[in-house]
Amino acid sequence: MFVTNNHFTPTWTKYICTMGPASQSKETLEGLIMAGANILRSNFAHTQYDEYMERRQWIQELNAKHGTNVWMQADLQGRNIRIQKFENDLAKGLGAVVIEKGNVYSFSTLGGTPEDGDIIINDDTLHLDVKAGEPIAFMDGAMEGTIEEVKGHRIFVRMHNSGSLISRKSINVPDTLLSGISFTEKDRRDTEFLIGAGVEWLVASFVAGPEEAHEIRKMIGDRPIKVMAKVERKEAIKHLPKIVEAYDSVMIARGDLGIEMPLEEIPVMQKMMIELCRHAGKPVVTATQMLLSMTDANRPTRAEVSDVANAVFDRSDAVMLSEETAAGHNPVQALQTMVRIAKRAEDYLGRDNYFFS
Repeated sequence: MFVTNNHFTPTWTKYICTMGPASQSKETLEGLIMAGANILRSNFAHTQYDEYMERRQWIQELNAKHGTNVWMQADLQGRNIRIQKFENDLAKGLGAVVIEKGNVYSFSTLGGTPEDGDIIINDDTLHLDVKAGEPIAFMDGAMEGTIEEVKGHRIFVRMHNSGSLISRKSINVPDTLLSGISFTEKDRRDTEFLIGAGVEWLVASFVAGPEEAHEIRKMIGDRPIKVMAKVERKEAIKHLPKIVEAYDSVMIARGDLGIEMPLEEIPVMQKMMIELCRHAGKPVVTATQMLLSMTDANRPTRAEVSDVANAVFDRSDAVMLSEETAAGHNPVQALQTMVRIAKRAEDYLGRDNYFFS
């Protein structure tokens, strides 16, 4: 299980904190460790090698200083399909294209010859997988459309709502069977780097089955590195037993999963995956938007408090903070809040006599 011997953690629930611009300092990482962080996470969809090496050095120094054993986790990017960077991107901002509801827009995958006005997608095979009539979503589901036609590398989409389509944001195709596995050449390079740099947990993103685990384990060999599956695609739900068997742990990544599937199915999927992992003796992580409002606010919503508590009630082995500690205005306060909620839920679970007894 997630045993990291962090004596600052007052609970059996473990805490994973994502590092980013808001936590890219030794002082903030020390605050997170003192607050109870067990694993510090780097997302290699964004992390540069020099950033990772700096973080690792800081964590090693802090472990030695405090007698802790905080681990590092690295999430591989996987087949993370996104809008390509627009030409009007600025160094401190993001470019955008204004989208009008009901209009058809053309998207072009890499390797083709885009025409004027095409929006570029950072993937070279998506046009081979998608079909007319299938849904497509952008920016974590904020904008949606239907594919009307595919011509070569060009995908024509009729948009269902208006707004600004921002560059470098995510694309989801929930009803499309994507070809190949999600272990890309970038993932292979990043895995080679991480094996040399040192990492305790490697996370395969956008998995559909057990194949990614086999590829990663070939590279790891007999090194003591654990491999986690990030379940965030509808296709993965069909192969959950094989995924749980192939990996050392499973992360319930509710962000993309909430776009790939109807929202009302997510709580059911969460409970099902936790039970499946517990039955198999595999650690399970509940993740994404757990205290999202604390990215900007000092207090979470009541619904977020219940979400964290219910993850503990369901026996999640770990809960994870993403934007809250990577980009939030007070990463340490967000973790302190999560620890308090989890501790109170554990106190309730451990009582012989409940309130209404």
